[in-house]
Amino acid sequence: MVRVKGAVIISIRNFIKTHFPNKYDEFIESLPEETKVIMQSSKLIDWYDINIALKTPTKIICDKFYSGSVKGAWKMGRQSAKFTLNGIYKIFVKVGSAAFVLGRASHIFSAYYNPSQIELTESKKKEAILTIRSFEDIDTYIENRIGGWIECALEINGLKNPKVTITSSLSKGNDKTIYQLSWE
Repeated sequence: MVRVKGAVIISIRNFIKTHFPNKYDEFIESLPEETKVIMQSSKLIDWYDINIALKTPTKIICDKFYSGSVKGAWKMGRQSAKFTLNGIYKIFVKVGSAAFVLGRASHIFSAYYNPSQIELTESKKKEAILTIRSFEDIDTYIENRIGGWIECALEINGLKNPKVTITSSLSKGNDKTIYQLSWE
């Protein structure tokens, strides 16, 4: 079972409060009891079951506010990057080159999703490939959330017009999820 760090859950709460402040209570009430308890916790420092703490609220957000579209998950990933990369990892992302930051993606990734494996499998001057080889029960919402996170991380790194495209997907039966990255 994959577990997710509490910081990811905090980013979900922040996302709703920022983008849909008048709907926060309605969102909380729409959650299954197990998920609601986690979302309302004042201390989110542990690891949580990804199905209960991330997949469920992400799908509900996409259904309620984005007509079921994974665009909501992508936007959540972007906001999560802003949240997490303005803390302990800020200097790491700002100072390092794109290749350096992407090469360390597995360390950042494993700090939030465990067990999981993401690696930089190709790096060129203005493009790269990140590959997830191991992530039990990943779904399209999580893949898109991660894609949005990567896109925003590249922006924070100072790259112009980053593009992230999912070209292969574990959630769709492929043997890995591939993120094709490019920038100007």
